[in-house]
Amino acid sequence: MLKKIMFLTATVALTACGGSSDSISVPNPGSGGDINYPKLIVGTINAISVQNVTVNDYSWPTEHVVVQYGDNMLSQHMLTEGAAVRVYTDGKKLSTIELNPTIAGEASKVESGSMTVAGVTMNYDTIANDIRNGDYVLVSTNKYSDVIDVTAVTKLSSAPLYSEIEGRISEIIPGSSTFVINDILIDYSAAVIEGGPVNAGAWVEVFGQFEGHVFIAYEVDVEGYSNTNDIEIEGVVTWVDPQQVAFELNNHIALEVSPQTRFKDGTQRDLAVGKVIDVKIKNTNDSSLVSEIDFQYEMVPPVSGKPQNYELFGRASYSNSVLIVNGFTFKLDPQTRFDDGLTLGQLDGAELEIDGVFRDGAYWVREIERKDHDREVSLEGLVENGGIWGYSASDRSLEHFEGLWVELECFFDGLSLSQCQID
Repeated sequence: MLKKIMFLTATVALTACGGSSDSISVPNPGSGGDINYPKLIVGTINAISVQNVTVNDYSWPTEHVVVQYGDNMLSQHMLTEGAAVRVYTDGKKLSTIELNPTIAGEASKVESGSMTVAGVTMNYDTIANDIRNGDYVLVSTNKYSDVIDVTAVTKLSSAPLYSEIEGRISEIIPGSSTFVINDILIDYSAAVIEGGPVNAGAWVEVFGQFEGHVFIAYEVDVEGYSNTNDIEIEGVVTWVDPQQVAFELNNHIALEVSPQTRFKDGTQRDLAVGKVIDVKIKNTNDSSLVSEIDFQYEMVPPVSGKPQNYELFGRASYSNSVLIVNGFTFKLDPQTRFDDGLTLGQLDGAELEIDGVFRDGAYWVREIERKDHDREVSLEGLVENGGIWGYSASDRSLEHFEGLWVELECFFDGLSLSQCQID
């Protein structure tokens, strides 16, 4: 990666201290002995103290932890509760904790409880109260929400050469090597591309710097985990299909339950939007297997801007990568799942059932399948002007839900709905 930056280390909030070692092996509290760690652990720092740092319920002595941001060695004092990290192990010993911020760059427009970093304005409450204009900060955010929900801010004492922006590509500008993340125009014409092609809907980490209002990218990393065989990811379920088989984690990681998937502290029926889970993934023969789902005891509290799941049916038109159903435009991306043997070439003119998530002002499709011929239908979306997804109710049963985003069961006679009620 490009992130070869010389740092002098400082931190916004700290409780850790000490030296470092090449690797350490410490059993979890109460485990009774050595444990097998996943090769890659993706999550957040749950707790940090002089004695221990805890990530996804795995704990290691703080004084032995090796900390990096990109290729740069940092002090343990950089570890902050709530910070997003990647932890690398050899299965028995921890080797490195890598800081994995959503946004990194110089802070500007710093006011009481708000600041702008890498072109993104955010509120951060009292997480960090000593940020000044010009400070270089690493910002971790809650990826469950479409709004910028800051979970940790870490300040560096020297400014690096690059800023970092992470997020979903909401739009690729035709005829140019530019795309949009968080309403920021990214020029990637001279960038090194790693991890896969640059497509609309892809989740990427971008490194570069601003020239005027355009972010000039030096490197674009398309996020993926297929190169690591043994992974654990902590996150929030942001979409799940009606069969509770396919689901999405943290707004961008597409996963699927298999007959081999084990469940802890819950069952497959407990998969629901908003659940906090730890997912273990095994990659074999170019495919990813969800080997275990561990349900956590907490739910993410409601936040403004949280993704809205939707479901509808209708005849589709598909041309020039644009999918339209009932007059609504939908976006496909690498995470879109096709059922019933469907392919892109079969979408135009087909009767479809579509599930997805409304985010970034667009309807992103998570799953497409052929519509069955049952009279009872499921719909989820916004009821407005007495209708939902272009359908009206002959018995006025939609009137009770006017202005609400709801999940409904209705009867459909081929033209209109009736007997609509909350599912």
